[in-house]
Amino acid sequence: MPMNLPIPAIPAELVSHLQDLIFVGLVVALSIGASVIVGRVVEWFAVRLQAPRLSLRPLVITGRFLVLVVAISSCADHFFGVDFFALMGGVLALIAIGFFAVWSTLSNVLCSLFLLTVRPFQVGDEVELLPDPVRGRVTDLNLFFTTLATDDGRLVQIPNNLFFQRVVVRRRTAVALPLGEHFAPSPSSTPPAEPPR
Repeated sequence: MPMNLPIPAIPAELVSHLQDLIFVGLVVALSIGASVIVGRVVEWFAVRLQAPRLSLRPLVITGRFLVLVVAISSCADHFFGVDFFALMGGVLALIAIGFFAVWSTLSNVLCSLFLLTVRPFQVGDEVELLPDPVRGRVTDLNLFFTTLATDDGRLVQIPNNLFFQRVVVRRRTAVALPLGEHFAPSPSSTPPAEPPR
């Protein structure tokens, strides 16, 4: 004779807590997965651009920050009914004003990434910016400046965004190296010695 065992009813409050726990676990798992994908995509770009991974680190940080914002907005909407994206719209408007204030710095950083992508010159090439009387051999490139060594031994640092606002004349040399290899100077590198006077 089969016995009908009574199945205890699960309290609705416990079911609600379990659903919340599953939701948070799902958001955390998806966020971790998205962060890993961001890192892999930026690593793929670094290989394609032949650039040091450290130079593209700002892209990884920005991508992971966006993943975090989406995760927080999902939790805020689920638990508190707050339209997080509307709130973030106001915050982003304030951030945009701050970005506008430091646009010169940001444009140099973006232009350095474009220089790595477009590669209008290489380290070791001679470049001249027209109509400015600036000419020299490219010795270094960082996030803000490209360094030129002039014939008289001076080092001239040119903001990277200037290469997109001027005509650039390039003279190739046999010893030129790709920009990606010299994007971040090694700690052991030293500037060229000044010629004796």
